[in-house]
Amino acid sequence: MLRCPHDDCGWHAVAPTTQAAQDRLAEHIAVEHAIEVDTTIPEGMVQVSFGDGKWKTVTPEEALKLHRERDDDEA
Repeated sequence: MLRCPHDDCGWHAVAPTTQAAQDRLAEHIAVEHAIEVDTTIPEGMVQVSFGDGKWKTVTPEEALKLHRERDDDEA
C-alpha cells in the first residue's frame, strides 16, 4: 500500500494494482500538495523539493525515484 510521503497527511492508496496505486498517489500529491510557481517548466517535466529551499527539474519518473530514495533514507 502506498502512503503519502508528507508527514502531516494520512492519505493512502487503495487500488487493484501497483500502477493504479502509483497513479492515485501522483494525482493526490498534485492536487493536495503541489505549489504553483512563477517559472517555466519544460513540457513533460516536474519540479521537486524536499523542503531545503532548492528545486530540481526532473521527469516524473525521476521525481518518483527521488521520493522513494528519500523515504528509504528516512526509514
